Amino acid sequence: MDKKKQKQLEDKGFLVGSAADFLELSPEEEAYIDIRLDISNLVKAQRAKRGWTQE
Repeated sequence: MDKKKQKQLEDKGFLVGSAADFLELSPEEEAYIDIRLDISNLVKAQRAKRGWTQE
């Protein structure tokens, strides 16, 4: 989100933060989720590269 949009939202009373802030994740939990997302994206990319589907 750009700074201008963030400032507008904050001026209207909204709290702006990350998903980790909202879910109150520890740094370890946030790192774990990032690793899981990276693995998921790698699997999807390899499947697409080989022309495989989940079907």
